[in-house]
Amino acid sequence: MDLVNKLMQEGHQCGMNWSGALEPYEMPSGNDWKTQDTFMMERLGIDVVKKMRPGFIFAIFDRGADRQYSDFKSGMDNFFGIPGQGLLCDTVERSPRGCVENIMYKVNVKFGGNNNQLTENTLNSLKLLHRLFMVVGISLSHGKTKDDKAKCSYAGFVGSMDDSFLRWSTETASVGRTNPLGARFVNPGYFSSGSRTFKKCELISFRLAVSNEALLPDISGQMERLLQTYKENVGNFPEVMAVYRDGVTHTHENELHGNDILCLRKTFTKLGITVELVLIVVNMMHRTRFFRKPNADSMGEPIYSKDNIPPGLIVDDVVVDPFGDDFYLASHRGLLVNAFINFLVLRVPFATTFSINEDTTNTTPDDIQGLTMSLCYTYQRCNMGVSIPAPLYYANLAAARCAVLADSIVRSNPDPPPRGDRGSFRGSRAGGRADVKSAPVMSQRLLGLVEEGIQQHPTLKRLKRLSYI
Repeated sequence: MDLVNKLMQEGHQCGMNWSGALEPYEMPSGNDWKTQDTFMMERLGIDVVKKMRPGFIFAIFDRGADRQYSDFKSGMDNFFGIPGQGLLCDTVERSPRGCVENIMYKVNVKFGGNNNQLTENTLNSLKLLHRLFMVVGISLSHGKTKDDKAKCSYAGFVGSMDDSFLRWSTETASVGRTNPLGARFVNPGYFSSGSRTFKKCELISFRLAVSNEALLPDISGQMERLLQTYKENVGNFPEVMAVYRDGVTHTHENELHGNDILCLRKTFTKLGITVELVLIVVNMMHRTRFFRKPNADSMGEPIYSKDNIPPGLIVDDVVVDPFGDDFYLASHRGLLVNAFINFLVLRVPFATTFSINEDTTNTTPDDIQGLTMSLCYTYQRCNMGVSIPAPLYYANLAAARCAVLADSIVRSNPDPPPRGDRGSFRGSRAGGRADVKSAPVMSQRLLGLVEEGIQQHPTLKRLKRLSYI
């Protein structure tokens, strides 16, 4: 009950008026849960909704209760359409400093509130916003659930609904390991079809989207729905669109012209609109670090500063690609962390690299850099700047939530084992081993269930709630 009192107290301080007291409901323990079927959470949710008619549900789990968590999120986000928040029992018992405040940030967003927003002066200074403007974040998440069959890739699409960046619409898609040709994967390096074995590089010709692939098969449907949502809210389609895309390595950036950009152009043509496009590839997987310039002492020896680089540092010359339009941005502030009793560890923030892959707006680099910097301060889960723009952060969270929801769906609808397939491939070409375990492959039936199950409940979608925050 201490947590309940803290939540209510923090809520009142933040201006959130609770209509009624939080009432506890005890769930089965983690040990009992393993002996129950996968529909236990659904029955418990129905019981809770009938008895209490809640507007929001908190669930406290033991550490390692991944199946309970995935079933809970699947029930709240897809079956009941009630926003919910999962908490770890250890976190509740320890209640570290700032924990309740961070929880209330998420609760406020799931209720439709906003924790921070850009000032009018900042919005007016962004030249791109002088016309109907839309921002989209596209991210990939390669499933990290315990169920092997749920470990395919999932894509999240998040688009702004106005030029204030306070309301966002979400679309998701699964990029599963399916094979319409009847072939199967045997290991990360080889592909088997009948009696033949091919190298993994030959998979590209089959247009199969396997796990860890950076390119998406088709994003036209998701982008069309985001554009339609924008029109319903604003009254017209956007004139300018900025797309932030991650999950793409530097070697795959050129392939976006024949994939993502082509799908976007097809979507614009289908809707009969002309939209100026800016596609920015975001990459944090680099080894570039920036430090303050050292000063010289009386003897001419360098004195290195202990301070971090200031937030808002932009580097777009000398160390960037001379043939591209790239820049580094350190939007967030490094924090002092009390790691030991007598030592303070300084977190050195690294700059995120942004590569402008397509630009038809004829704007200056300063405009795009200013927009990117501003979007890093609209993330609703904290009151400080983050390292990547908020729509891309939301898309990453939405894609990661798909993996959690798919884990519950796969366990609830298992595929029967294929007849005559023991999950192994015998041959000398598969890495020289006589018996190689097959990689999991989703059936078309299961992939359809996953594609349906990772979508938001109509109620949450209509209210434009970021339920995956």
